[in-house]
Amino acid sequence: MSFTHRLILASALAAAPLTLACSSTVKYAVQGTDTAPGADAEVEVEPGESGNYEVRIKAKNLLPPDRVKGAKFYAVWVKPAGKESKHIGNLEYDADDRSGTFKSLTTHKAFTLQISAERESAPSEPGGAVVFKQKVAVE
Repeated sequence: MSFTHRLILASALAAAPLTLACSSTVKYAVQGTDTAPGADAEVEVEPGESGNYEVRIKAKNLLPPDRVKGAKFYAVWVKPAGKESKHIGNLEYDADDRSGTFKSLTTHKAFTLQISAERESAPSEPGGAVVFKQKVAVE
């Protein structure tokens, strides 16, 4: 086997764990709660670097937040078992398309994901109407 072939083989073997790690992305199709009955969301959680997990959300058919009890934002929460909910950001809402997108990191691989309509951009705890809720577990 030539040096070039050995180099290619070594590179492929070194990259294999990265490929396997990326293959454990979990995906969920989430329906809106009674507060947002026509809304749907796609949630993906993927292992990333340094033990973090990337959370990606695409929501559609979502009412403007001000039509949900006078809110201004859709807050995204992560709640690991036995711990308090943590606000990890807000959906970027597109009023023309009635959709929202979100991307952030969390250190938790198992949690309840919740999206609520909130009046404040950085709430300390969930207090608004819940529009999506999903249990998430990355293996």
